[in-house]
Amino acid sequence: MGSDSDKECFDKSGPKHISEIDWGNEGHRRCITACLVRATYILESDRTKGRQDTPGARAPAWWRSFHLRLHRSPPLTGPSSIYGAIFEHVPPPAPPPEGARRRHQPPAPPPHFIVAFRGTKLRVIPDIKDDISIILNLQDTCIRFRKAREHVAELLLEATGISGSGGVVWLAGHSLGASVALDVGRDLVIRRALNLPTFLFNPPHLHMSEVAKLDWCRAKCVVKGAAVAHTAMRPHKKTMEALFRKLRPWVPELYVHKDDKICQGYIDHFEREAKMMAECPRNLTAASQGQSVEDDEEVPRVQPHLLPSVRLWKNSTKTTCPCHAHKLKHWRKPDGGLNLSTKRYRYQA
Repeated sequence: MGSDSDKECFDKSGPKHISEIDWGNEGHRRCITACLVRATYILESDRTKGRQDTPGARAPAWWRSFHLRLHRSPPLTGPSSIYGAIFEHVPPPAPPPEGARRRHQPPAPPPHFIVAFRGTKLRVIPDIKDDISIILNLQDTCIRFRKAREHVAELLLEATGISGSGGVVWLAGHSLGASVALDVGRDLVIRRALNLPTFLFNPPHLHMSEVAKLDWCRAKCVVKGAAVAHTAMRPHKKTMEALFRKLRPWVPELYVHKDDKICQGYIDHFEREAKMMAECPRNLTAASQGQSVEDDEEVPRVQPHLLPSVRLWKNSTKTTCPCHAHKLKHWRKPDGGLNLSTKRYRYQA
């Protein structure tokens, strides 16, 4: 899920529409994190083509102009490939007072670290296996997911004492990599109540069975005499309500294209849920997500796409084909090059 070709040329000075980085600008944040995710794709290509750590390496052009450097060498590596990287912000020299631009308010601080995860490269077998695991809701068995959690946990220990806590580390990913970033961020909220800024580009949400589940939930709202079903679902409902209350403060940035079949389930889910909430007096978010919960689990197993709260960015720009709609390159464009709409969805406890 999420192959992104490395044939595209990139201006080594950085995106042409960003002359001065504003870390508080939504468009800049989106473009920069997308570029860093792109860098993880190129890091793997550099490795396979023998360009890594050579003057011919192409990946560094994707982070240098943002005053970033690779925090670890080698980057995050799986059994046979690079699947992610940690980038560290290196403050540029301060301009002399006479050359500094006056600001009406202090600029937004940059993150200290950004952890980026790439999507699927079709020739990398572990990527395909992890895609299948996501479809089967077995991502907890994937080494990539477990290692990503470990790396970020270590990074947070290293960042202890740096001011800004939750803003010190950002997470970003595309497609399969977005699922990894989502999993890491969600786990930190559940276990440590840490809400890391998270940027999710085209994460997979295969939703073919969701219609039936949501229809079942709607039927429960209007059908009388469902006492048996209600009693059976009570432990499940309480567990999921507690989980959703924990996750509610975490609001990742979710970027999807309306024609992308791989992640269109998110659009369908949130729009349908908003309609259901208007029709039903009870919150059925947990049921509509279709979670698998065991009462004796410390943290219940959840679907890879579980997001109770989110800021959804929908790109309605016309594309030549559905496959093109899944490309990461859309999100590196300036706002004027995208037909964007956004809406914030917050779980109501």
